Amino acid sequence: MRLFGSKNSQQGSDQLKVIKIPIDDGLISLRGLSPKRLRFEVEYGLERGSTDNSFLFSDVTIGNSDHNYKTAILVHPPGATYSKEFIPALKNTLKERIEKLQIIVGHVNPNRVNLLRELATLFPEVELFSSNPGAKLLKELWSQQKPNVFKNNSKGQTDIPSLPKIQIVRQEKEISTSSGHTICLIPAPTPRWPGGLIAFEKKLG
Repeated sequence: MRLFGSKNSQQGSDQLKVIKIPIDDGLISLRGLSPKRLRFEVEYGLERGSTDNSFLFSDVTIGNSDHNYKTAILVHPPGATYSKEFIPALKNTLKERIEKLQIIVGHVNPNRVNLLRELATLFPEVELFSSNPGAKLLKELWSQQKPNVFKNNSKGQTDIPSLPKIQIVRQEKEISTSSGHTICLIPAPTPRWPGGLIAFEKKLG
């Protein structure tokens, strides 16, 4: 599937969008599309737009014989650049009410933290998975904000949700889902992304 054509074919299409790509039972990709290069990609000179790929495991049951609860696992959410398009697509995909949203954070930056805050506000229980350096960055960035990023409440205070629980991945860790998928998490720090965390699905590769 060709996502972007030449510059001429992009004229008149300056809108961001998110499309759903089914991959397997209980697994879809939520792909953010931008007809323009996003700023973090300035080193790439093709000028044919940007993509941001997230993956959603939506059929997951976790618990024990006393209580099983519905959860979903979101891998590598995009930044807040895609917020207006991504959140409705995510909510529409999760048609059944879930009790927990687990989010695997591949790398941490302020733009992504802004989207994580929105998700923490919208869903009843959110849990983050990150590497140890990533967790430190999340804690540092969570309460920081630019003016007017969040609307003021009646008391004039900013509405920033509490930092969700963070599961720190210090070494290789596996998460199994009820749909038969196994997500392998591997810390992968680099000079550019010290909080890097790779997610590899073993069933499909």
